[in-house]
Amino acid sequence: MKKFGIILGGFLLSFSGGAAYSWGVFTVPLMELFEWNKFEANISFTVFMMVFAVCMLPAGMAADRFGYRFVSRIGSFLLLPAYLLASLVGAVGHSWWLPLTHGLIGGIGCACVYSVIAPAIRSHFKKNTSLAVSAAVMGFGLASVFIAPIKVKFLIPGLGISGTLVVMGIMVFIGSFTGSFLMPDKNINENKIIIIPAKVVKDALSNYKFYLLWFIFASFVVGGFLSIGLFPSYARLNITSEPEFSAFVVLLFSGVNGFGRPLAGYLSEKIGYSKIIVTSGFVQFIFLLMLGLLPPSGNLLIMVSVVTGWSFAVILGLYPSFTSSILGNENLGTKYGMVFTGFGLGAMALLGGSFLYDLSGSFSTAFISAALASFVSVILIFLLMYLRKRQSRGEA
Repeated sequence: MKKFGIILGGFLLSFSGGAAYSWGVFTVPLMELFEWNKFEANISFTVFMMVFAVCMLPAGMAADRFGYRFVSRIGSFLLLPAYLLASLVGAVGHSWWLPLTHGLIGGIGCACVYSVIAPAIRSHFKKNTSLAVSAAVMGFGLASVFIAPIKVKFLIPGLGISGTLVVMGIMVFIGSFTGSFLMPDKNINENKIIIIPAKVVKDALSNYKFYLLWFIFASFVVGGFLSIGLFPSYARLNITSEPEFSAFVVLLFSGVNGFGRPLAGYLSEKIGYSKIIVTSGFVQFIFLLMLGLLPPSGNLLIMVSVVTGWSFAVILGLYPSFTSSILGNENLGTKYGMVFTGFGLGAMALLGGSFLYDLSGSFSTAFISAALASFVSVILIFLLMYLRKRQSRGEA
């Protein structure tokens, strides 16, 4: 029962952090209310994801040093003011206010609540650890599936942007604060952290496996971020002007991303992490390449949304366990925090994809680039597995 509580706590923490994925529904209302351009309306989401990625390392180090419950609680107390201060945007009226509040403070809070989930579960589960981790982080992918429609249909029309941000702040605080109580205090196998996190960082930076893990992760998530950011615009401009289809594509991606994580965890227990990641990466490469080369098609976009949603579920659901299998389970908060900084490259890819579209007037360049990034991740996984096998045989 205690183990189930840890999974539930992880789900609440990841759901609260993943609420930021529903930011896209604010884009048009912000543009209409303040006469902002698309960049100004979306920059808060990009800053949130960049800060989230960068702060995963110090948050993971803090979790290893001070405990999972304490750090997750700090995160919940940062998420609350992030949204409440952001709600003052109507009074401030400047586009920099949202990235400064929701983006910066919220990104730090999200890193604190998310960084504790994988190491806490892996330290308390001896069996089915990948399934447990994947089920806990499922909330990060599912949050926008449930929150975005509520915002669009009820909160924004009834309360406006500022009122919606207040409600969001209260909701994510209650969810994350409750989840923090369900987190264990420390690693069950350690009375105290013996290894200094700074030494863990130094050792990882001297290990070629870390760099391969980082580049695999960074290359893989590019496809997912382009899916989140460009698929709605691609659908509206190239397929149909009906907003319902664009919303359906995003909902499909988010649903597969969320519900696919436990399935990915279950399959990895049966056939291994690397096989699942390689297969998903190669399929993502094929479908993104088709989307970039073939004429626009609603059916193709739907299939690509499913594929990229599944790939995002695989990489974010399995990578903590995959990192542990390569670098070891000790001080996983620090190690995975280092690898997770590659998530920031995915966030930058969203801006890069928009830049490529503005430059070429076509989505093809962005989708082909994302396909090639996925292919690079597949090649690097094969290289990592080859080098690891050689090392186990004493050849390296």
